[in-house]
Amino acid sequence: HFTDRQHATNFLQHINGLTEDLQYTIEYPSSDGSIPFLDVLIHPDRTTSIYRKPTHTNLYTHYSSSSPQSTKDSLISSLTRRAYTLCTPCHLPEELLFIKQTLLSNGYPLNRIRLIMERTKTSLHKTKNKRKSTATPTSKTNLPYHAAYSKKMKTALQRYDITTTSSSPPNLMTVLNTNKTRGPKHSTCN
Repeated sequence: HFTDRQHATNFLQHINGLTEDLQYTIEYPSSDGSIPFLDVLIHPDRTTSIYRKPTHTNLYTHYSSSSPQSTKDSLISSLTRRAYTLCTPCHLPEELLFIKQTLLSNGYPLNRIRLIMERTKTSLHKTKNKRKSTATPTSKTNLPYHAAYSKKMKTALQRYDITTTSSSPPNLMTVLNTNKTRGPKHSTCN
């Protein structure tokens, strides 16, 4: 336990002077007494909320992008799940509002945000031991993502107990890297 900042700073200088291979830093509480730890902001009253670095831009995949719908829904779900998991109840409404505003500014429709947030909340509140009533699909396949056809293919294949996942189409770097000529296996550089 440190008595003041100078005491903590002296200790930091001492441990950093022990070896050059490992250097420590120190984080002081902000003026309101809160301190960040990973994704969590710990408040003086021991409540928690989400911590974002000052450089965080709130930019995510825009809703109009050609990403699969499942990717966009996963963004909403993961931000919502993180809020329910890390925030204490007194900070949760503020965080959920912040998520909605951020997603709206990234082009997400409000009705989609509400739907996925509600689904996520419902799934989090289900009992852990409750088993799903749906049968486990017998087959799985990965198909290249196509904005017009991926959802239709997924629906059609579900009728035959086939689960599908979508992969992104190749980008220019992928295409160029796969067409490189390779040298002999055991060549060495001079």
